[in-house]
Amino acid sequence: MSLSNGALYLIASALAAAAFTWLTFRSCLYFGILADRENGIQRMHRHWAPRLGGVPVFITVCLTVVFAIDLPERETALLLLACALPAVFAGLSEDMFENMGARVRLFATFVSAWLAWFLIDGKLVAVDLPGFDWALGYTWVALLFTAFAVGGVAHSVNIIDGFNGLSSFYSVICFAAIFIVASIVGDEMIQSLSLIFCGALLGFLVWNFPFGRVFLGDCGAYFIGFALGEISVLLVARNPEVSPWFCCLLMAYPIWDTLFSSYRREFKQQTSWSEADALHLHHLIFRRLVRPYVAAHQKDRVILNSLASVYVWTLGLMCAVPAVLFWDSSLILGSFTVLFVVSYSLLYRLLVKFRAPRMLLMPVPRRKATNLLERAGLISK
Repeated sequence: MSLSNGALYLIASALAAAAFTWLTFRSCLYFGILADRENGIQRMHRHWAPRLGGVPVFITVCLTVVFAIDLPERETALLLLACALPAVFAGLSEDMFENMGARVRLFATFVSAWLAWFLIDGKLVAVDLPGFDWALGYTWVALLFTAFAVGGVAHSVNIIDGFNGLSSFYSVICFAAIFIVASIVGDEMIQSLSLIFCGALLGFLVWNFPFGRVFLGDCGAYFIGFALGEISVLLVARNPEVSPWFCCLLMAYPIWDTLFSSYRREFKQQTSWSEADALHLHHLIFRRLVRPYVAAHQKDRVILNSLASVYVWTLGLMCAVPAVLFWDSSLILGSFTVLFVVSYSLLYRLLVKFRAPRMLLMPVPRRKATNLLERAGLISK
């Protein structure tokens, strides 16, 4: 893929997403429809905002794939988007009518993964684990595991969609890492799709971060999560030299956050794994690390809750950098994955026990810095 084509895909999708997201916001504002839930347990803002940001992102990706110049394997890319439709429609139905439970939405992503298995050979048949790879030699086991992996990633991206820019920019980091590795192995279709998704998300972020004027919603989160999972599977399936642990480390935060939260609910709190709560790591980061700053400017919670996203982006970069550096070494990637799991668990415990390291606390700004923020319109007087 030429540098000019890659830049064109990125810029075109970013501009289109920014324009379509603005149109979505203005339409919802004009008609007063599809606002974010007012009393959701995970609600961390107090202003009106539509939950349809995933629609312009989906439209942007589809149009870019259709009209992009010299797009490699365009038919495969279109089939990938067609496979995403069950997950997209399930999420959209939840956004509009709140009639799709977590289990139904998760099953819809399983259906999308199964479609990709048959239509574009999105098959995960090895994970570099002795014994487990033997089990994956059975087609039905590999089929179920692939659906679980892709659906799990999609569901986990939806779970971490709690603050302005959190899941969307985290996904940008992941797509950028996939682009780099795809460039190394010469997979032009994966390169192109990664750039298109990066551009679409960056265009959406113009209206999402830091002011939170529009949100991805379940439609957007499940679409982006499915795309991340399926493109990762395709990268490994089409390029056996890429370790499956590259994808695991790259998305270690949302995956482990989902598994840890499910365990916590089922065995610690005696509730259902699918029941929403506000005890995820990003919620604790906001309460324990960002709160001193927020307490000083409570009226500016809309902007200041976005600061918690920066912490999670840092976690994403800490996973993405070694994933890209050691993309073909399962042993090293697996070791970093274990290290992340241990670090996550330790940080979570420290935050719960009110023992967060002082160096991680968001500092309360001095008067001079506060005046600058007020003049910039970022905080109120």
